[in-house]
Amino acid sequence: MHDTIRLSADQFRSIYEESFKTWARLYFRVVENSKLPTHVLLVRDVFREHPSLPRNLSLKHDNRGALATGASIWGSAAAACGPGLPSFRQPVHIRVAVREPIPLSISEMGEPKPAYTSCFAQDNDYLAILILAWTYILSARWTEIMPGSCTLAYTENQATYHDDMARCKDEQSPISIHIGNASSEEARWWAAVLAPGQGWQAHMKLEQNTSISPWSIHFQPSPVFVLLHTTDDLPSSHPAASFLDASIYLDNFCTRHNIMDQSHAALASVLLLPSMSGFHTLRLPAPRLQHGWMHKDHHIDKLLTLSCNTRSIRPGTLAAIKHLAGHNPYIIGRMCMERAPRVAFLWLGSLILGLQERLLQDVRFGQIPIDLPSAVWSGTVQSFIQQRVSKPLVTGGYVSRADECRLLFLSQSGHHARVPVCQWKPFGATPFEDVDIEVRAHEGCEDHQLQYKGILWGCEDNQFEFQSSQEADGQNLSDRSLTKAPDAGPVRICFEQLDREREAISENATRNIFGWLRFDGYARHEEDIWKHEWFDMSESDEDDVGEDETTSGASPELSPRIESWLLDVNPSTNDFTAARSLTDQLQYQL
Repeated sequence: MHDTIRLSADQFRSIYEESFKTWARLYFRVVENSKLPTHVLLVRDVFREHPSLPRNLSLKHDNRGALATGASIWGSAAAACGPGLPSFRQPVHIRVAVREPIPLSISEMGEPKPAYTSCFAQDNDYLAILILAWTYILSARWTEIMPGSCTLAYTENQATYHDDMARCKDEQSPISIHIGNASSEEARWWAAVLAPGQGWQAHMKLEQNTSISPWSIHFQPSPVFVLLHTTDDLPSSHPAASFLDASIYLDNFCTRHNIMDQSHAALASVLLLPSMSGFHTLRLPAPRLQHGWMHKDHHIDKLLTLSCNTRSIRPGTLAAIKHLAGHNPYIIGRMCMERAPRVAFLWLGSLILGLQERLLQDVRFGQIPIDLPSAVWSGTVQSFIQQRVSKPLVTGGYVSRADECRLLFLSQSGHHARVPVCQWKPFGATPFEDVDIEVRAHEGCEDHQLQYKGILWGCEDNQFEFQSSQEADGQNLSDRSLTKAPDAGPVRICFEQLDREREAISENATRNIFGWLRFDGYARHEEDIWKHEWFDMSESDEDDVGEDETTSGASPELSPRIESWLLDVNPSTNDFTAARSLTDQLQYQL
């Protein structure tokens, strides 16, 4: 019997097979060449489109810390559009300060050596030390750009130090770190960075509210770090190192040990820490012992913003991952890097921190949040809404429902001013005479597509600072995941995970997107769809407004185009639609 909504058994099996083959090809590609791709560690080239936080931010405080607020500006990229589409705003909330430090610990020394360490120039593993150093460096920069009174200070906690390497040669429990011919200021910095508990603190006080840096940590005291250096000038009382000085100290250390590649990998891990603060203690890889790009184009400031707003670096179908890669975290991580090259840097960080299983957990339930600014800043696609409207719009008298959704969102009228919760495009098409007026108006247009124009930051004294969109000229990465790898021969497909009865994700997605598209009633030919057992409109997308973290702030009013049509006046297509309050708290998820 024909089902109006559900896929047939053959269609279901065909889609499963194609998804399995996609991930299987990635698996074979990784097995054939397991080395990290060169671009993964080119930090100067990643996320160049990302904005940076201005110096005079107006912050909103809550019980979790402080939020920077603003609005991303959007429009359509159509070359020629007679009716016109409005520019509009979507609220942006980024948590830039927190109340509690992130707990960190070191993995057991006897655990197997992680596979990714074979990709570095040196066999010695310094990642844990470098991660601790980067938390300080990002926090130091944070104190320089945040508003209010910011302080960075050492505490009384320090790592143990020795000026004679021979004195610690036979010690097994401590981890000895050689910092070479370091000055007393440099040695004191390392003593703070590697201290048990908190060796340093970065505070911000604003309007009687005190918060700390999002990269503030509390380091569990086992094992103990011992500093080895070749001078007699031992650490003493010194002010906390500035961002610039700390960066120089880290560069000195990396140059001495030839571990600049490990330093970049450590930075990838530290960028994820604010997004992981809700988890239990994070474990750093145990050390195994036998940067100029930051200052160009405010790149370090862009990475600070990215770190506060890291979202959605999840892959798709999991059956092939589980069947082929099993529980090999390195292979899984490399498959994800191949699938999404533009966020491979962050996948490397999740691999080092052992976060992949946590990141993939929600995917099994289809719980993938959409954040359009994060998508465009990272050069990724999170929703079908981002994709180009079909050309021509009308084919055989029909308009695809996906194109209906795209044009309705671009029109920003009423309920359609918010981003659909569902990231997958709806199936099917609608007769042209039945589509909304906002869609019909663009029958003859070409190349309509959601276009990011920039971000408007809320600043002090009710002022705003606009940062326009930039061409990400430094990130010329090919989307290799969209192309097929060389055929490695027939792929044996495992059908153990093929379960026709487990369609809850499809059911929810279908109900959500149709609830968004047809919030005021279904089209004439859709009666069979709405009578389907999957539909219970009490659970539709309409009910998800309060839970949706990426909903639009636009007021529920008619679009300028429809107002013009109703009132027979010329529309103003250049004015921004008013955004609602930008004070809603953004819950960070990854």
